[in-house]
Amino acid sequence: DSKTAVFQIDGEDSAHNGIEVILTADRRAFISPDQFEVLNIDLFSRDIVVVKLGYLFPELRDIAPRSIMALSPGVSNEDIENLPFNRVRRPIYPLDRDFVWSPSRYALR
Repeated sequence: DSKTAVFQIDGEDSAHNGIEVILTADRRAFISPDQFEVLNIDLFSRDIVVVKLGYLFPELRDIAPRSIMALSPGVSNEDIENLPFNRVRRPIYPLDRDFVWSPSRYALR
C-alpha cells in the first residue's frame, strides 16, 4: 500500500547490514505474518524481528521463540508509574510505595 515503506539499512560492517525498517503513514499494528508477506518480508528467514506493540498477538507469539517487552512512551503506555495522574487521591499503589496500607481498613464488612 502507498502509505507503507520498507527501508533497507546498510551499516559500515556486516553486523549492521540487512536491517529493514517498515514505516507506515497511519497507525497500524503488525499482528500477523501475512502483513509482512505482502511486503515481501519472510519472518522465518530473519534472526530478529522487532515490532512496536504493547501486546504480542497470538499469530506472532506462535512463531516467536521468545519475546522481550520494551516500555516506551506512545499512544499507550504500560509504564503507569510514570504517567501524569492528576485526579487521583494520593497515596495510591502502585504509583506511591512509601506508605503503610492496611487492607482491613478498606475491606467491606
